[in-house]
Amino acid sequence: MASLDFWLMLLPKAMLFTYTQFFMNYIPQLLHASYGYDHGQAASLGGVAQGGSVIGLLVVGNMIYKGLAPGGKVKLVALLLAVCAAVPLALSLGPEVLPRPLVVPLAVLWGLAYALPFYIPPGEFAMQIGGKSATGLFSNLFDAAGFTFSALWNPWASSLAKDGDFRVVLLSQALFGALSLVAMPLCMHRQAARAASAKKVA
Repeated sequence: MASLDFWLMLLPKAMLFTYTQFFMNYIPQLLHASYGYDHGQAASLGGVAQGGSVIGLLVVGNMIYKGLAPGGKVKLVALLLAVCAAVPLALSLGPEVLPRPLVVPLAVLWGLAYALPFYIPPGEFAMQIGGKSATGLFSNLFDAAGFTFSALWNPWASSLAKDGDFRVVLLSQALFGALSLVAMPLCMHRQAARAASAKKVA
């Protein structure tokens, strides 16, 4: 359980968990406080990132990811996590730099990019190392880490959001995406290399 690969997968899962919190709790506030949407518009557009997540799972996950070889899966996850780092960084620039018409499409793109890395690689990893008997255990450990990390992050983010200061909150999201970009594809690459070596030996 304390192997390097375990931590390389657990840490991104925990950090990406905060995206779920951001999408549910902060998108309307961001649209209103930082980009000037009125309360009605902000509320009606508050679910755009979750909508992107549905597209990410149904289209990118089911129609693209599943048909890729292990190396292709690593590259796709790396690309999606790069988007997860880039979008909150762009949103943190504010309306002085980022044109308002780009905000909602970027939120959709962020949700689309987040969904696959958040759900599928951790589940596959749990199955690989846990087998039939312990897949649930590892999945629960990943979820517990995510809830714990979010419970620590959310009060801090909320205290900043109350004052309308989303720049630092968004930079934290960009940092989590960047760290996940390093850790998760590395874990997947190591697991794929190990599986290929085992096949050669067999």
